[in-house]
Amino acid sequence: MSEEEKAKARIEKSKNDGKIGIYFFIVFLLAVPFSKCFGTLFSQNSDTVAADGFYIDSYTVTLDVKENNEVYVTEKIGINFTKEYKHGIYKFTPYWYEYTGKDNETIKRRSDIKDLEAVGDKYELSTVKGKERIKIGDPDKYVGSGLKEYAIKYKYDMGKDPFKGFDEFIFHAFGDYWGTSINNGKIIVNMPSKINRSDVNFFTDKYRTEEANSDVNYYVDGNTLIGTINKPLRSALTVDIELPDGYFKKAHNVYTSYALIPLGIVFLMTFFTFMIWLKHGKDYEKRLETVEFYPPEGLDPAIIGFIYNKNQTSEKLVPALLVSLASKGFIKINEKENKRIEVVNQIVLNNYKQDGYDNVMKKLSDNEKLLFDKLFGNGRNTLILSDHTSLWEVGPKIYADYVTGYKKVVYDDNMIYGFKGIISAMLSVILTTLAFSIIKDLSPKLFFLYYIGFACFVINMVFVFIMGRRTIKGEELIAKVKGFRNFLDTVEKEKLEALVEENPYYFYNILPYTYVLNLSKKWIEKFEGISMPESYMGTYNISDESSFYDLNSNIRNAPSSSSSSGGCGGGCSSCGGGCSSCGGGGSW
Repeated sequence: MSEEEKAKARIEKSKNDGKIGIYFFIVFLLAVPFSKCFGTLFSQNSDTVAADGFYIDSYTVTLDVKENNEVYVTEKIGINFTKEYKHGIYKFTPYWYEYTGKDNETIKRRSDIKDLEAVGDKYELSTVKGKERIKIGDPDKYVGSGLKEYAIKYKYDMGKDPFKGFDEFIFHAFGDYWGTSINNGKIIVNMPSKINRSDVNFFTDKYRTEEANSDVNYYVDGNTLIGTINKPLRSALTVDIELPDGYFKKAHNVYTSYALIPLGIVFLMTFFTFMIWLKHGKDYEKRLETVEFYPPEGLDPAIIGFIYNKNQTSEKLVPALLVSLASKGFIKINEKENKRIEVVNQIVLNNYKQDGYDNVMKKLSDNEKLLFDKLFGNGRNTLILSDHTSLWEVGPKIYADYVTGYKKVVYDDNMIYGFKGIISAMLSVILTTLAFSIIKDLSPKLFFLYYIGFACFVINMVFVFIMGRRTIKGEELIAKVKGFRNFLDTVEKEKLEALVEENPYYFYNILPYTYVLNLSKKWIEKFEGISMPESYMGTYNISDESSFYDLNSNIRNAPSSSSSSGGCGGGCSSCGGGCSSCGGGGSW
């Protein structure tokens, strides 16, 4: 074998070794998370699966069912402790279950838990995540290893039978949250009147599909059902007895209406927000647009742009105002080499005296004066735009000092009302969550009220966003501005010719406004073929739609940049008969 072939063989071997290494690495990654799962799976093949320091040696549930659907429950649990340092056990019993009846309809159902106690042992009660918890044992004593029997009693009022055309007794007898298998399980059900064995079924899943009749040896004697589980129980188990309609009588209403209090507050707050909007946020009647050949008197391009669109970005302001100064003869805009742009002060060149200068400057708006002073305030008479990046600061300053200051003229100041709407929206979420997640006592038939409560949050936020409105003066101005824009957008050539004959510089006077009204390109195209005097605004070709963007680039000090800039600015896993969180327990 040649040296070249040997080298190729070494390279191929290293590739294969790398693949094998990657393969074993992937296997290792998969093995780590699944190792516990496999360990649990294999360990549960034994007859007894121990939890943390205990396993259930026996578990007998006795249900004394009354004709009003109250169930007196007695649970006798034999716990074999494998660790000495244990105080006792705890057990959860949920208030809410999901049940699936023989009609295959799954419903939510609430029950009352009363008189919960541990017979012969010290205990304490608490409610944890919608479940009643009993904690049995003495915190100052250990029970030691070995067998310990507990007895738990309580009354479980299941309320009125919710099924239509039939009655059904569905009870979750054994939880699946113990962390250990249940050995020697037994269930005794004493019904108020006779039942048939054929109407009895056992299930381990949520949707009444996984039948467990073969796992239970059971028989019926009159009104009593007795069943023993013939193998260790590793899942929940629900007993289901189908009954004729009317079997249960005079059942209690287990639902209350405390959740209606926070929900009622939510509904009232939403109505209050609506009334605020009706008084302070609903728009005034729109004014009819009027045909305007010129912008409303006294309004410069920056103000016009804001009135037309209050979200107008400040990056359009400086170029539009720059062209406005040129159209009024205050400056000239000249093009230099490499697309650099020069601005020349025409007022100084005309040698006005101070009093004459002041009178001339009165022709400018506050925004135009600010820009003019920024250009020539230090005594210079000419400048290259791209050499003075501070010019870009003028746009936000104009926007902050003058344009948004004009907001009070155009828009109502409804900040306080918008803030009230935000408070109302936040409280809607908090109170509805309180009603739905903590109180949660309404009948399932009224659950739609919870959804309306959450919808109130969205409704309140909508009112917050539409709370702002134009003033009466603002409606008049927007009608004029829109009328002006509509004229510029739709004017025919004959009318433009007449206006140019009346005012030869009409095109130049209107041009800066078309930029903030997003019509500059169309405006320039409309004047093709119309005779006009030569531009007095300088050598820069302002009659090109791209000229505004070049001005913008120069002000940004990036005339040759190729980059583009953006705009400005504890539950259960499988509860039989249909419960969603069936409880269970553990040791402590």
